[in-house]
Amino acid sequence: MDKLASVSDAKVKEKTGRGWAAWVEELDRAGAGSLTHKQIAVLLQERYGLDDWWAQTVTVGYEQAKGRRAERQKADGFAAGASRTVAMPIEQVHAAWAAGAWLKRVPGAEITKATPPKSIRIKLADGTRAAVYLTAKPGGKTVVQVEHEKLASAADVEPAKALWREVIAMVTGAGEE
Repeated sequence: MDKLASVSDAKVKEKTGRGWAAWVEELDRAGAGSLTHKQIAVLLQERYGLDDWWAQTVTVGYEQAKGRRAERQKADGFAAGASRTVAMPIEQVHAAWAAGAWLKRVPGAEITKATPPKSIRIKLADGTRAAVYLTAKPGGKTVVQVEHEKLASAADVEPAKALWREVIAMVTGAGEE
């Protein structure tokens, strides 16, 4: 169990005191196999003192280890992510996303909220949603992260990742349009 819930064994051990195998064993002993997601998260907070974020992460990792949840699966479907660091200031990247020229590549998509210079929220024609998160880095660089949620199946993850990689390149000029 090198990685569950997109978190390495070393990182979960560093932050919670246990690696993935130890958490699975401990939660099995605590009867988590018969608990709901919410009940497991509450157990992790109350009995083991984990904060909300780590309780959720360990719960998802446990569910993945037990075959109750697939990788990238959330409560409301699957999620796909794409990210890239670009040599552009955050304000310029946000303005490019907000201008919406990229919408031609994603027919039926609409920007529902733009919060300069940090994020853009998008509603897609198929009922899924995407969020663009921007993080300024030294030297006028920006990390662009897109999270596409509510995908119907695991099979939708890779095509969505490919789409958003293409759109990031289009918006930032970091690839071909």
